Order: sequence, then C-alpha cells, then structure tokens
Amino acid sequence: MNTIVGLNYITYDSWWDTDKTILPDLCEGYQVNVFVLNPQKHQKKFLEKQQYGSRQFTEMEQPYRDRNPLSLFIAFIFFLKVAKAFRSDFANVIVVGKNPFFLTLLLLFASKKRTVVCLHNFVEHSGKRHNLNDWMKRRFYHHFRHFLFYSESQRKLFEKNYPSKNAYCLNIPLKDFGTPRKSIVEDGKTVFLFFGLISDYKRLDLFIKAANQIATENTLFIIAGNCQDWKKYKGMIQKPEHFRCDIRFIANEEVADYFSAANFLVLPYDDATQSGPMMIALNYGIPVIASDIEAFTGLVSHGNNGFLFNKGNLQSLVEVMGHAAKLNQEQLKQLRKNQFDAMERYKQDCNVLKTFSAVTNNL
Repeated sequence: MNTIVGLNYITYDSWWDTDKTILPDLCEGYQVNVFVLNPQKHQKKFLEKQQYGSRQFTEMEQPYRDRNPLSLFIAFIFFLKVAKAFRSDFANVIVVGKNPFFLTLLLLFASKKRTVVCLHNFVEHSGKRHNLNDWMKRRFYHHFRHFLFYSESQRKLFEKNYPSKNAYCLNIPLKDFGTPRKSIVEDGKTVFLFFGLISDYKRLDLFIKAANQIATENTLFIIAGNCQDWKKYKGMIQKPEHFRCDIRFIANEEVADYFSAANFLVLPYDDATQSGPMMIALNYGIPVIASDIEAFTGLVSHGNNGFLFNKGNLQSLVEVMGHAAKLNQEQLKQLRKNQFDAMERYKQDCNVLKTFSAVTNNL
C-alpha cells in the first residue's frame, strides 16, 4: 500500500469560498495540485484565486452551460489536465460540481480506492428541484468509497443511507476577510445584517417583515448580497429609510466592512447544512440571530452569544429582534465577548490536516 503524499484537489469556482479556507492547511501538509473549473469570466464568483503554495494550479473556463454539448469538449480537455496528475501516491479530492460530462469521466477513470468525494449537501435545500446533477451525485454515492462532508448532520444522513461507505466530517474553518477599511454606518444604531447570496430558503422575507415591525430611528437593517429576484423582496419593504440594500456581489475586500458595522447577523433560514456568513460572524465576534435548525443550534447559545427563534415563525423572530434592539452597550459587549469565546472553542474542533490525515490513512 502506497503512502499518500499528495492530493489532486478538483473543484469549482462556486465552492472556492470554502476551498480557500481549507487549501492553506492542505498545502502545508501535502503536495497539492489544484484544478478549478470556472464559468464564463463575467459569471465567476471569484475573479482571482490565491494559490496558497500548491505545486500545480490549473484553471479552465467553461464558456457554455453545463449540459450544452459543447461543454463535453471542455470537460474532456479539463479531464486530460487532471488525469496527467493521477499517481498511486496521490489521492483525488473531488468537490462535486455540475458539468455532467466531467463527472462522467471521473466516474469512469478516477480511482475508487484513492478518491475522496467532498459534498456540502447530501440532502438538498428545501424547494430545490431534482435534476441531472442529483442523479450524477447518486452515481458517485454508489461508485466511490470515501466521502467527506462539512457538517455532522449531513454525514450522519449519508451513513444512514450508505452504511458500507466511509464518511468523514470536517468543520469548515472560520472565514477571515482581514480588517475593515472603513465605517459604512453611523454610530449609535443597532445594526442587523442579512448577508450573502439571496435564495428563497434563506427567508429574507421574514427578515424584512420583522424589520418593518421593529424599525425605529435607532435601528438599521442591512441587506448585502446578490439576488436574482430582488423586485419580489424590495416590494416588501415598508420603511425604506431604515434599510440599506446593497444588492450585488460583495467583493472580498468589502466583507469586513459589513461585519464590523453589524451588531447582529440574522440567519432566518428554513434549512442549512452549514453557513458561510455564520463562519464570518464567528470569526469577527458578531452575535447571531438564527432559526432553531440543527445547523445553528450547535453554534448559537440562546442569550449567550446570540438568539434563536422558531423556524419560519415571524412573531418569534419579531420578539427576538425586538429584544436585541433594546439591549444596552454593556449587554451588546458581553454578547460579543461570548461570541469570541465560542470562536476559540470552535477553532479547537476544526483541524483540516487531522481530518484529511484520518481520511488518507484509510485509503
């Protein structure tokens, strides 16, 4: 049996926000070849990607839709680049994307024994339609042996359905975007932040409706992130003078500005396996108001480093946000201290190299 000394890390632009928190540690412990498949340049989520010391870094642009027959040619060329790095002492770490042609090539030619499949979601978000990508994922579940998830709940669900497979969990590292560059709000207001790509399951509608009810001259509600159907949400806002709406992709260098301005991050999600904004809030010591779903109850202690409300219940969210808006500076300061304490505890349970060592030692 060959000792695993390196990794072929195969991923997609859309997952880079997680990849960039994992790769620095991996490049310290392994020889790493990174392969990234990108959409067209104007659709890229991350225009520039830091290389973190990988021995090889390969990006390729896919200018067509995933199921466009022309994407077969892109998939074949990209796969040839990946296949050249296949070695008996390297593991293949596949972060599952959506190009069905490339996924098929991986199914046919990537080693069952030395491949680790990384998945953010085993059970998809509510409201998401089943599609070809879901069918391809099921082929991966049946074909490969080793799987890595980013939440314990998803790992357990997978093990229940596939008890003969090897499943691991890696707590996502904290997301640090450096120090803030500038202040984006006036002092003296309690600021509630809704941050990130806006999808229906994240329940921005609840955030807006609750804000409409508790808004005063001392509160500000910031919505920052991209949205494909902003008109639907914009029409719900009854007190626009209490809202700041930055509906666009928020660049990395801006993220710290938003979180440093916030007193609370609000996550009214109907479901989640993990949350990037939660990891950012934890990193910056920002208390969190979240729905009482499993992904959040392990990170938010009600009244200690944030508050929980009953999922989908507007009145429950109104009560929690209304209470938060009335806290004095000493109480807000204590919540932040408790969140920093929670951050230190989380970091102790988040060890990228330890987790990957457990995985590769079992290949």
